[in-house]
Amino acid sequence: MAEIAVLFVIKKIGIAVAGDTLKLAIPLFAKKTELKKVELVTALPVNMRQIKKELEIINAFLKELGMNGYKGEVVETWIRQVRRLAHDMEDVVDEFMYVVGKNKHKKSWACVKKIIKKPKPLFSLDEIATKADMINTELVELSKRLDRWTRPLSSGIYVPPTNYNSEQQLYLPGYDYSINDNELVGIDKNRQTLIESLRLEDCSLRIIAVWGMGGLGKSTLVNDIYKNEAIVSNFNCHAWLCISQSSKMHDIWQNMLKELCGEDNRGVDAENMNNRELRLELAKILRQKRYLIILDDVWLAADLLKIREVLVDNGLRKQSNNYNKN
Repeated sequence: MAEIAVLFVIKKIGIAVAGDTLKLAIPLFAKKTELKKVELVTALPVNMRQIKKELEIINAFLKELGMNGYKGEVVETWIRQVRRLAHDMEDVVDEFMYVVGKNKHKKSWACVKKIIKKPKPLFSLDEIATKADMINTELVELSKRLDRWTRPLSSGIYVPPTNYNSEQQLYLPGYDYSINDNELVGIDKNRQTLIESLRLEDCSLRIIAVWGMGGLGKSTLVNDIYKNEAIVSNFNCHAWLCISQSSKMHDIWQNMLKELCGEDNRGVDAENMNNRELRLELAKILRQKRYLIILDDVWLAADLLKIREVLVDNGLRKQSNNYNKN
């Protein structure tokens, strides 16, 4: 989802503007004779904090979109623009951390390298400050743009759909994910545990729960495995479904059937089936197959039990679950 990209860059900015990092940057800020845009460079930490605050508001808004199920071409386009801007800002933060770390001794640089990817190409502090200032301006315009174009839609077009969720926008099968394997850190142990569980020869129904607080990277971890052809090829069919708080069971079963039938090129009219027909058709399809089904963003155990009704005990189902503990 777009929330993942936004949340990720919020955390990176937090590291970049932390006291310890800025202390390392002081010598660079002090080299005013080497800087072409002194004012912009001096204002860089302030600009980054402002960007962080704006992204926090945007992240909260994206969550509301997901929970209330709002849709519309304008909003979806706006979400895509948010995602692109978040990736641009992530690059700026990486460049800043790289320049700061490179300027210090090896011990400091080793710490910096653990949290960033080496930017390509490398930029000067002047260029980094200029890009951050442009992103700050664009964020302000982005907020105005949404307000300007959604206000006329409030009477009828901007309405809740049956199964829309902002998380679903990013984590869909076939989506071109921006995070590469070499950019993922700290997940090796959990990744290996999941891979070993998926490779078991036992074909009985197996439920694997990936749980934790929001923002820990559960969906990112599961997707890293889901897009691994060597693993997915062990299954006859597979599907990725987003189960949000606003999702209805009819829509979940319908989407599951569409994905599974799409792989088999079967002409099943899922749109016109009732709950009973959907459940029977799903059971029929899965009965003779080894299958992998990802259930992302599961909030309630009751939803999991209902979905379990159609899962025939001859395959494997993997579930990624958002977990909130009160």
